[in-house]
Amino acid sequence: MAALRVYTKESCPGCLQIKRMLNYLQLAYEERRVDEQSADRERILALGFRSLPVVEVEGVGAVPGADPAQVEDLLVRAGLV
Repeated sequence: MAALRVYTKESCPGCLQIKRMLNYLQLAYEERRVDEQSADRERILALGFRSLPVVEVEGVGAVPGADPAQVEDLLVRAGLV
């Protein structure tokens, strides 16, 4: 199974929403907390994102986590739902 990662930060309503969605779907995921100095911040910038949350499935792609339709499409393409 491909690794599912969610890049988040504190005090982020969209981050809480996407984590609730993934928990509801009973999907295992790795939460990566992004701060100003982290390698994870560099990773999301390299992927072309400037805001959080970001949902990434290794080998499939990444989408803005604030858009549930894009997240669902990513999960379907990855065969996770």
